[in-house]
Amino acid sequence: MSGASTAALIAALRARSGFSADAVASDRVAAHLAVRARELGLADADGAAAFALRDASEFARLEAHFSPPETWLFRYPESFDFLRAFAQARAARGVRALVVGAGGWCEPCSLAAALLDGIGEAGAARVSVEAIDRNGAVFASPPRFRAMDLRGGIPAFAAPSLVADGEAFRPVERVMRAISTRVATAEARIAEAVRKGERFDAILFRNVAIYLDHAPRSAIFAGLASILADDGVLCVGHAESSAAAAATGLAPAAAPGAFALMRAAAPVQTPGRAARANAPAARVDVSAARVEAPSAPKVAERALDAEAQARAEIAANPTDPGLHLALARLLDGAGDRDGASVAVGRALYLDRNNEDALMLAARIAEARGNLEESQHLRARALRVHLDRMRGDGGA
Repeated sequence: MSGASTAALIAALRARSGFSADAVASDRVAAHLAVRARELGLADADGAAAFALRDASEFARLEAHFSPPETWLFRYPESFDFLRAFAQARAARGVRALVVGAGGWCEPCSLAAALLDGIGEAGAARVSVEAIDRNGAVFASPPRFRAMDLRGGIPAFAAPSLVADGEAFRPVERVMRAISTRVATAEARIAEAVRKGERFDAILFRNVAIYLDHAPRSAIFAGLASILADDGVLCVGHAESSAAAAATGLAPAAAPGAFALMRAAAPVQTPGRAARANAPAARVDVSAARVEAPSAPKVAERALDAEAQARAEIAANPTDPGLHLALARLLDGAGDRDGASVAVGRALYLDRNNEDALMLAARIAEARGNLEESQHLRARALRVHLDRMRGDGGA
């Protein structure tokens, strides 16, 4: 049974941090606190709870445990194509951007690389990216990206912004010059910006709101809209678009897959396939290559039309895992395994027990040579299948 400090901590996580009851269920919190008690040399879980209540850094660490950063370099590649075009259109004015709940260096560095590429060398000094997180530990070490940070590949446009460092990559100096970091909550930063009359051209608040209750989530979205420039853009996670639109009155920009919201129909268009010579290096556009092949042009055109339709349906219903799975199957059939991996990952993010998505993800992992991940995914799919057969619905 949870002690008084544990109960108080759960109440604080809900009241101060805005977590939903499901996100900080008592059994989950107690299990984590028991581990922390052993790590800290405390008597029990309730002692760890008491420590978190009186120590701000420990409380922030706990928050990070229950809202892990759902990001990696260049996650949602369409959004970075959109932001590059957005920056290009503002070459003379510059772009001031804010990343809220950054969770680490991946998103700030990805954003800075995209904006710098879009605005060009001459406008580099007019790009600023402020990254905030309530957990200062996420910025404690210099950015160095490896393994899962690179799961989506590095787009060709970003290659000049990253340099190899052994088995990892790190951002070049011009990227780091564009970024500043602060330890702050979304609410505090919004209040400060309102007080100072600050406005931002681009705000990223992605895959954080999914952990929050309706009231704090809506309040933060509305607050961010209040400090967004009149022609600015708010980028959110794929499962957050509807909630953000409802809370802000912003509308989806004309860029399927970017999960970008603006005050009016967006004039910014991402580059078309034929013109996108800077497509991600790890996501070779095999569909476009087939269009140019004389052997089957009509088949390729139909494949492109099907993909465009799938992406349009996702833009209209971004929280439907079935639509992301359908896109993953299309891309896999076209030979775009990296694109398929991203799409099936989104399906599993929305429905972690989707057996079909798990099996497709396992097949893609195996085709890419990641046998350990493939076996793990197949085991998950089997558990889902057996649980469904037993009728208990768990996995």
